[in-house]
Parts: sequence; structure tokens; C-alpha cells
Amino acid sequence: MSQKKGSNEKKESESALTQRLIREKHWDTWSIQSASIGKKGNSGEYGAFLKDKLIIYKLMDNKQLIQTSELIWPENKHGEVDHFTLKSIFHLDGKDFVVSPQGKDVQKFLEGEKKNTFTKVPRKFYQKILGFRSKKRWKQITASLIYLFIISFIIGFFNGEDETSTNVPATKNVTTETTSPTNDLSVEKKEKESKTVVKMDPNKPVTFKNGDYTVDDDILPGNYIASTKDKVGGNFAVYRRGNSNAIVNEILGTELEPPLMYNDLDIKLKKGDTIKLKSFETNVVFTPISDEELKKRTAEEEAAKVEQARKAEEAKKEAEAAEAKRQTEQQAAADKAAQEASQSTNTNVFYANCSEVEAAGAAPISQGEPGYSRKLDRDGDGIACDQ
Repeated sequence: MSQKKGSNEKKESESALTQRLIREKHWDTWSIQSASIGKKGNSGEYGAFLKDKLIIYKLMDNKQLIQTSELIWPENKHGEVDHFTLKSIFHLDGKDFVVSPQGKDVQKFLEGEKKNTFTKVPRKFYQKILGFRSKKRWKQITASLIYLFIISFIIGFFNGEDETSTNVPATKNVTTETTSPTNDLSVEKKEKESKTVVKMDPNKPVTFKNGDYTVDDDILPGNYIASTKDKVGGNFAVYRRGNSNAIVNEILGTELEPPLMYNDLDIKLKKGDTIKLKSFETNVVFTPISDEELKKRTAEEEAAKVEQARKAEEAKKEAEAAEAKRQTEQQAAADKAAQEASQSTNTNVFYANCSEVEAAGAAPISQGEPGYSRKLDRDGDGIACDQ
């Protein structure tokens, strides 16, 4: 039983393995695609597109991932870009690199994030045709023969169709051209029914794979919870119409804790918004939030804010009370120290005789006052130097 299950398991391709290993190494990469540094693309190389640089990797025979090259993104530079059907060649700040196939996304990133500008490589009209862009003679000849064959086939097809239609009897032509109002109504009814079937349900979750999606075409406007079961995660971005910067740009996954990665996101989608999903290994699910649920969440958030403010006020009062207590204790300690210092000073006053007392202006001295001693109180009445 286990052998049968193992034999039916789908083997991971080298391309998928390479991209997975890159994602594990660079969870914050916003794109992983075939890329090479230089004017010619190297087979088997993939690039990790980070915010500050491009790192090129290649999978070796032992399934180990090695770094082959690296390119730091320049800023505020002007370069050239040549977009082909399956690849794009960039020349920027004296360096060349090849991207396949999402070169236009890379151009938007460099223009938006790094403030670079690009001039498209000019081409003559025939050089835009597949087979003529490389300027290689043998490719142009091969493409010409293929195009001639296709054109001949199309012309022959339509000529044959015309001949067939001319051989059809006139009575049959009249019959096929005449349609009844009942049939027209039935066709319209079927079209309406088919449109009703594909109408989006605002209460059901919507599942998307990697790609770009437009709100109101692919998903209805409204409040959603975007979530995925993808452990490694992918890039989740939402762009508002007329705004080149994303209003949401986060890594959606389950392996790490926020803010490094989010397991789910609350998002409000408006008509015309563009959703961009990249590098996900599993689907992203958009679950609608009903008005009742939204009101409940809003109420809970407001209650949480009130509770947080209450706790902050209590903490403030406790801190003020603790500070007042500290100051009171500090003042009491200072008063005690002053009293002890005064007593110490009093006990340290000493007069050898009444002449010193009179010279100090302290005569007479009562018992308990500084400088009093039984020696100076000859009559023992408790007052020294009173005569």
C-alpha cells in the first residue's frame, strides 16, 4: 500500500525545487524568476529579487543551491530595456541582466522604488515579428516559410468555404437565413441564464492563484480576510487605481510571526483595485466579511481601545501615586538626616569655662542646650554660667 502511494507521488521539478530553496533562503523576496547577469540568459539560473539587490542562484547536481552572481540595484540612473516575448534585457549603470518572463514588472519596480528611468530599444516594425527579432538569417528564412504556409492555408480554407456555399441550393439558403422571433428570444434567454450562472456571490469565498486580479471583474468590492495555508508564504500586494505605490504590500504565510509574516489580513477592496499575488505554493483565499461581522469587529476594536486607554490611565495614576510616595519618603529621610545632623552638632559643642561661653555669646546655658555641662553649672540649678 505504501509503495503504491510513493509511486503515485508527483516528483518536484528542478525549477520548483530551485524556487522553493530560494524562498526558504530569502523569505522577503518579492519575486523569483529565471534571471541572469549579462546579455545572455544562462539556463537553470534563477534570481531572488530583493528590495536592495538581485541575487542569482543555480541548482547543482547534488541538489545544493549555490550563488553565482549578485547585482546591487542602482538608484536614479537612466538605462535601456529591450522587451521580448519571453524575456527582457536590461542595461543599467553599465551592467546588463536578463529577466524571464516578468521583465515589465521588474521595470516598474526599478522605476517606482529606485527612481530609475528607461528608454525602450527602438525596433523596426518587421523586427517585432517572431523570427525576425534576432536578426539571424536562418531564423528569418524559416519564419518566412512558416508564415507563407499559414497564409496559404488560410486563403485555401476560405476559398474552399466559398465554393461550398455556392453549391448549396437557393431554397436551403433561404431557410437558413430566416429565423423566427421565438428562436431569438430563446437565445437571449440562454445568454441571460449563462450570465446569471457566472455572477459572483458576495457571500462566498474567492480563491486565487499567483497572478494579477482586478476588483469588480474577478472579485466584488467589499471587506475580506485574505489568508493562505502556504508555510513559506508569498508576496501579497494591492494597488489602488491612479496610485503607483501599493496600499498593501506584505508577506502572507504561516511560518513566521507578524510583522515578518501575516497568516491573514483584513483588507477593504474598492472597484478598480489590482491584486498582485507572487511566489505562493498554495492558493490565497478571500473570505467576505458580512456587515454584521464588520460591525462586531469595529465594536470590539473600539472596546479594546477604550480598555487600553483605561489601563493606560490607571497605570498613569499608579505611577503618579508611586512618585508622590517616593518624594514624601525622600523628604522625610532628608528631614531626619537634618535633625540627626543638628543633634550631632549640638553634642559636639564644648566650652572649657564660662569665659568661653561669654565670649561666644551663649551665656547662660540651660540644661539640654548645646555646650551645657555640669562642670559649668556650679550651683547645680540647671543653668550654667548664670553669674
